Amino acid sequence: MSETPSKPIVTTTSLPANEVERLEALRRYNILDTPPEAAFDRITSLAARLFNVPMALVSLIDESRGWFKSAYGLDMREVQRDASICSLGLLSKEVVVILDIKQNHPLASNPLVHNKPDLRFYAGAPLLTPDGLNLGTVCLLDTQPRDAFTNEQKVLLADLAAMVMDELELRLATHKIAQIDAALLEVSGGLCAVTGEAFFFALVQYVSKVLEVDYTYIGLVDGDDRQAIRTMATCAKGQIIDNFRYLLDNTPCQEVLRQRKLCCYPNRVRALFPNAPFLERFKIESYVAVPFFDTTGLPLGLLGVMDTKPLTNVQLAEFLLSIFALRIAAELEQQQTEAVRQQAQYELQRLVEQRTAELSQANELLYLEIAERQQAEAALEKEQELLRVLLDNVQAGIVACNAQGILTLFNRAAREFHGLPEQPLPPEQWAQYYDLYLPDGKTRMSKNEIPLFRALQGEIVENVEMVIAPKQGKVKTLLASGQAIWDSQGKKLAAVVVMHDITERKLAEAELLISDVALRQMPDAVFLTDLEGKIQRWLGNAEQIFGYTAKEAIAKPMNFLYPSDMKTAIMAKIMQSIQATGEFCGEIPCFRKDGSPVHIETTAKTVSDKAGNPIFLICINKDISERKQAEAERAQLMRQQVQEQTARKEAEADQQRSAFLAEISTALASSLDYQLTLASVANLVVPFFADWCVIDLLEDNQFIHQVAVAHRDRTKVELAWAINQQYPRQIDASQAVARVLRTGKTEIAAEIPDAALVVAAQDAEHLGILRQLRLKSGIISPLIARGQILGAISFITDQNHRRYTQADLALAEDIAHRAAIAIDNARLYLEAQQSQKAATRSAERITLLQSVTAAFSESLTPLQVADVIVDRGIMALGANFGMIALLNDTGTELEVLRTVGCEPDQINAWQRFSLNEPVPLAEAVRTGQPIWAEPSQTRAIRYPHLSQQYKEYNFDAWISIPLMVEGRAVGGMSFGFIEPQQLDEEQQVFILSLAQQCAQAIVRTRLYEAERTARSAAETANRVKDEFLAVLSHELRTPLNPILGWSRLLQSQKLDSAKTTEALKTIERNAKLQAQLIEDLLDVSRILQGKLNLDVTPVDLTLIISDAMATVRLAAEAKSIKIQTMLQPNVGQIAGDANRLQQVVWNLLTNAIKFTPSSGQVEIKLEQCQGLAQITVSDNGKGIPSQFLPYVFDYFRQADSTTTRKFGGLGLGLAIVRRLVELHGGTVEAQSPGEGLGATFVVKLPLMLTQGTINQDVRQTEQTLDLSGIKILIVDDDTDSREFVAFVLEHSGANVMMADSAMAGLKMLGDFQPDVLLSDIGMPQIDGYMFVQQVRNLPPEQGGNIIAIALTAYAGEMNEKQAIAAGFHCHISKPMEPEELIETIAKFLKN
Repeated sequence: MSETPSKPIVTTTSLPANEVERLEALRRYNILDTPPEAAFDRITSLAARLFNVPMALVSLIDESRGWFKSAYGLDMREVQRDASICSLGLLSKEVVVILDIKQNHPLASNPLVHNKPDLRFYAGAPLLTPDGLNLGTVCLLDTQPRDAFTNEQKVLLADLAAMVMDELELRLATHKIAQIDAALLEVSGGLCAVTGEAFFFALVQYVSKVLEVDYTYIGLVDGDDRQAIRTMATCAKGQIIDNFRYLLDNTPCQEVLRQRKLCCYPNRVRALFPNAPFLERFKIESYVAVPFFDTTGLPLGLLGVMDTKPLTNVQLAEFLLSIFALRIAAELEQQQTEAVRQQAQYELQRLVEQRTAELSQANELLYLEIAERQQAEAALEKEQELLRVLLDNVQAGIVACNAQGILTLFNRAAREFHGLPEQPLPPEQWAQYYDLYLPDGKTRMSKNEIPLFRALQGEIVENVEMVIAPKQGKVKTLLASGQAIWDSQGKKLAAVVVMHDITERKLAEAELLISDVALRQMPDAVFLTDLEGKIQRWLGNAEQIFGYTAKEAIAKPMNFLYPSDMKTAIMAKIMQSIQATGEFCGEIPCFRKDGSPVHIETTAKTVSDKAGNPIFLICINKDISERKQAEAERAQLMRQQVQEQTARKEAEADQQRSAFLAEISTALASSLDYQLTLASVANLVVPFFADWCVIDLLEDNQFIHQVAVAHRDRTKVELAWAINQQYPRQIDASQAVARVLRTGKTEIAAEIPDAALVVAAQDAEHLGILRQLRLKSGIISPLIARGQILGAISFITDQNHRRYTQADLALAEDIAHRAAIAIDNARLYLEAQQSQKAATRSAERITLLQSVTAAFSESLTPLQVADVIVDRGIMALGANFGMIALLNDTGTELEVLRTVGCEPDQINAWQRFSLNEPVPLAEAVRTGQPIWAEPSQTRAIRYPHLSQQYKEYNFDAWISIPLMVEGRAVGGMSFGFIEPQQLDEEQQVFILSLAQQCAQAIVRTRLYEAERTARSAAETANRVKDEFLAVLSHELRTPLNPILGWSRLLQSQKLDSAKTTEALKTIERNAKLQAQLIEDLLDVSRILQGKLNLDVTPVDLTLIISDAMATVRLAAEAKSIKIQTMLQPNVGQIAGDANRLQQVVWNLLTNAIKFTPSSGQVEIKLEQCQGLAQITVSDNGKGIPSQFLPYVFDYFRQADSTTTRKFGGLGLGLAIVRRLVELHGGTVEAQSPGEGLGATFVVKLPLMLTQGTINQDVRQTEQTLDLSGIKILIVDDDTDSREFVAFVLEHSGANVMMADSAMAGLKMLGDFQPDVLLSDIGMPQIDGYMFVQQVRNLPPEQGGNIIAIALTAYAGEMNEKQAIAAGFHCHISKPMEPEELIETIAKFLKN
C-alpha cells in the first residue's frame, strides 16, 4: 500500500484539552518529516515480533495528519488526522486496545478498516512527555481480531512507548547541546575583537541573529528614583536603532529587576502585562530578560530579547542571556574604571600645564626685576665713576681704530694703562697683545668682548669694565665706553672708546668711609645715630622708603619705625647684638608714615675713630618688600609644586593601582581554571600590595580549602602549605578567616596582636610557627558573588614599614570582588561543562541501553538474555567477572545461567542454590535491594563461610543486583572488579537501568516462550478440534445413513416381515448409537464445567463388572472375542455411583473389544492391591503407539484421526473414564508394550473401611400402563416430534391435543383443560421457560397448577435445573424412550 487514503472520514474524536501545548511540544522535538532512523525501526520491529502482529508504528499526530516515524509492515508514511486510528489515543494516558474494530465501534467506517489493509485489531500506548503531553502512540495493527490483550502485554507496550520517548529526549538533548555550543561559539567569535561601545552593539546583533528574535536590547536603570530604563544598545529586525527611554511600571522588566533573576515568558506575555505600552506597540508575544549588577550587588540594568511570535529555543535563550549579562557587567565596570583613569590623567595634565604657565610668568617677572636692578646698578656705578673722576681729577684713556679695525689712537693715559704704544694690529690680536681680561682679571677677553671691537660693530658701548694685566706693569681696572663714528652719509669711519682707570676706586671702596655725597646716592635708607640709637643723619633713599623727611626723622629714636608692641624688644636685640659682635644684621618689620607696612633688612655697625673708640652707629636699611613678596610667591609656588607633586604621585599611584587591577583582571580572565588563576592573582598581589597573599575557598562540607599562597620567599610558601595540611580549618572555628566567611564582612588589623595568633593557633606548636612568621598587619576580605560567600582572600604584611589603613580597604575589596566574579564565572562554566559531560555520558549510556535493548530484542530465550547482559555489563562497567542467575518456577532456588571471568570448577558447586542461602546474590534477590561495591575483605567478614572462595578470586570489589519487574524478583546478577570501586549515584542508576532492562527482557522471553508454547498448544488443540469435528460429523452421519435408508424402504411398503423386522432393529440400533454419542458429549460438557454429580452409595464392583460384561457380550460374540474374568471374591465395597462406575468398565471393555481383532482375547481382573480395589482390563489387540501413550486420556484425541482410520468413535470414552475415576478418588493408567502388542488399563479405587448395604435395582417387568381418560396437551414447534409423542400417548389411551407454539398452547389450555402439559423448550418468540412461567401465573381453575413436563433436546444438567426453576415438574431429554415418558406421566398422576 503506497498511497494515503484520499477520502477522510468523519470522526467523533474530540481534540485534547491541551492541544495547543501538545503541538508546541511536538514541534520542540523537531522530529516531524525526518528520515527513518534505526533506533525507532528497531523498536517497531521488536514490537511486531513480541506481539506477533504484522504491523507496528511510531505515530506522531500534528494538526492535520498522523505521521509515522517508523512503520513496520506498512508501506505508508502518513495519513490524514481524521483517518488516523492513533488519534483516538490522544485522549488517554493509558494503553488503548480495540480487539475487533468492526464490532460496533465508531472506527468501523475508517477507510483503513473497510479498505486495505482491512484492519481489525488495534493497540496503542501513548507517547507521553515528562510534563504529561501526549505526542502520539506506539501502536500495534493486525488484520485479524484478537480475543484478549493481557495486562502484562499492556505494560510491555507501554515500556516500548517509554523507549521511544527516551530516544526522542536523547535527540532533543543532543540537539540542544549542539545548538548551545554553536550559538556560544558564534557570539563569542563575533565579540572577541570588539570593545567599548561597539561591544554592546555587536552583542545585541549577534544575540538577535543566533536566537532568531525580532528585538534584543541592553537597558540601564535610569533616574534618581530608578523607575525607568534607558537603552544603550538596541537591535530591531537585525538593525541598530536609536536608544530610547521607558518607565518600568507594569512591565516585565520591572519583574526582572524585582526578582533579581532571569524571567522568561515564552508566549502570551501581553496577556500577563496588558498595561506595558511597548509590548502592545511592538506586538510582542514572547519576552526573556536577565539583570546584571555592579560590584555592590545593585542592579545596573538588564539584557533582554523580545519576539512577535512564541519563543521556541527557551533554554538556549536563557543560557546565552545569563552568560552575556555577566560579560556586560564586566565590560561596564572596565569602561567605568578606564573613564575614571582617563579623567584623573586629564585633570593631572591640565593642572601641570596650568602650574607650568604660572611658573613661566613668575620667572619672567623675576627676570624683569633682575634686569631693572642691573640697570639701576649700572647707572649708579656710572654716576659713581663720574663722581670719582670729578673728585679725583683722573684723566681717561682714549683708544680709537679705523673702519678696518686697525688701532689708530692711544692717548697718554691709554699708553700708561697698557704700558705699550699702539700697534696696527687686527682685532684678533688685541686681547693677546695688550693683555686684556674680563673684570675677574683671569679670563682673557675674546674679540667680541673687547669694548673697542664692539663699538666698531656699531654697538654703543657704555661703561664696560675690563682689566689690563700687562706683563710688565701694574694690573689696572678700566671702565670703557665707546661708539662708532659715522660720516654725514652714514658711513662708518672709525670707533673710539674712553677708558677710565678705576683701579684706585676699586681699592678705596673697601677701605674708605662712604662720603656724604655717596651716601646720599645709596638706594637704601641710611641713617647715622648716636650710641643710644637717636637718628643724627637721614640719608640715601630713607625718605622714599619710609615717607618721613630728614627734618621729621632726625632726633627720634630709630625704633619709632617699629611696631609699637615690638619697639623695646627689637631695639634691645639690636643693641645686644652690636655690643656682643660689633654689628647687627636682620629683618625688622617697620611702618611707613602712611601706616603701610614695609619689610626692612637692617645692617647696623659701630663706627669708631682711629683710636678705636665708637663714635656713632651706621644703619643701612634695605627695602626687601619686593623680595619678601617674591619669596612669598616662591613659597606659594613651592607649596603648589609640592601639592602638584603629591597629586602627581597620587595619580601615578592610582594609575599603578588601575594597571595592577587590570593585571588582576587579565590574570582572572586568562583561564577558566580558577585555582590556576587565583594562584596568578596571589603572585601579582605580592609584593605590590602585600607580603603574604592567601586565598581560601569554602567547601560544601564546611571545611576551609586553601587554594593559593604567595610570598617572596619560596620556603615560606611551602611552610604555609604544610601548616594548612597539618591544621585544617572549619567555618565554625575562631580564626579571622572563618569569622569573615561567616559574616561576609571585611576585617582589617593595622597591627596583628599576639592575642590574635593565640586564638588562631590549634596547639602550642602551631602558635610557635605563627609567631615565627612575624605577621604585622592584615586585611581579610570575603569573596562574594551573587550573594553567596565563596571564600576569602587574606593580605598580610611582615615588614615594619608596611601597615594597612582604611584607605587600603577599597583596593582589597576590589581585588576580592574581581576574584569572586572570576570564581563564580568559572564555576558557572564548569557547571555548564559538567552538564554537557553529563548529557554526553547520559547519551552514551542511553546509546548503550539502546544497544542492549536492541540485543535483548533479538534474544528469544533467557540464556540469550543472560549472554547479552553479562557481556555488555562487563564491557560497560569495566568489570572482570559477571554472573547471572534466575529464580526457578517455584521461586525457591536460583539457577546460574551464565558466568564470565572464572574457571568452571570454581562455579560448579554454585550452579543451583537455595534462595535462602546466606550468600550476597541470594540476599539481594531475597530482599530486592542491591548490594553495592564492597571490598572482598568486607564481604568475607559478612559471609565468613565464603572467605575461602573470596580468597580464590583475584577481585577487590563486588556488586550484587536483583532483577526486579513490578516489585517482583526474577533473578539477580553479580559483577566482580580487580580494582576498588566507588560508584556514584549516576553509575548506580545506570546499573539499575541495565538490571531493569535485563529483568524485563527475561520476562519478555518467558512470555515469548509461554506464548510460543501456548500457541503450539492452541494450534494442536485447534487441530485436534478440527479432527474431532470431522470425526463427530462422520460418527453422527454414519448412523443416519441406515436410519434414513431403511426408513425410505419401510415407507415404500415393499419389505416382507423379516426385512421389516431387520430394518426396525437397524434403525433402533443406529438411533441408540447416536444417542450414546450425544450422551458422551454431554458428559464431557458436564465434566468440563465441573457439574458432573455422583449418586454415591456402597457399591460392589463384582456386580458392576458383571452388568458391564452383559452389555458388551453381544459385541464380543460378534467378533468371536473371548472375555476372561478373574474376579477375586470379597474385595470389598467402594463408595461410588454404580451407574458411572458401570460406565467406566463398559467404556474400557468396549474400547478393548473395538481394538481387538476377531478371535482375540480380552481379560478383566478384579483384585485388592495395597488397600485399593484394582480393575485391570487388558487385550491382545492393536496396542498403543508409545508417542501417543501420554495423550491417550486427553479429550478429542485419537491415535488415528485420519479419514482412513479403521476404528470409529469420538475419542471421548477414555477421557470420560479418567474423569469419572478421579471423581471417585481413584487413578487410571494405560500401558502398552507397543503397536500390535495389545494394551492394559488399570483402575484403582479406594475401598470403604466399613461395609454398607447395597441397593439392588428393582427391575419392574414390563407392563402396559393405561392412560385412558387422561387429557394431555403437547406444545412443540417441531411437527415430527409433536406427532410422534402424540402417537405414543394416544396408543396408551390418552386424549391428546397439540399446539405448535406457546401462544397456541395458552389458548388451548383454557379451552381443553388438560391433566398433563408436555412442552418443548426451544420455540420461537416464547420459549418453554417463558411459557411455563405464564402458565404458573394462571389461577388453579385455569390450569395454574397443572402437571408440566419439559420434553426437550436441551439435555444438560444446567438445562434440567433451569427447567425445574422455571416451573416444570420434571425434565426429559430427547431422544426419549416411550416407556420412560409413560412411566413419568403415570408417576405424577399417581402422586
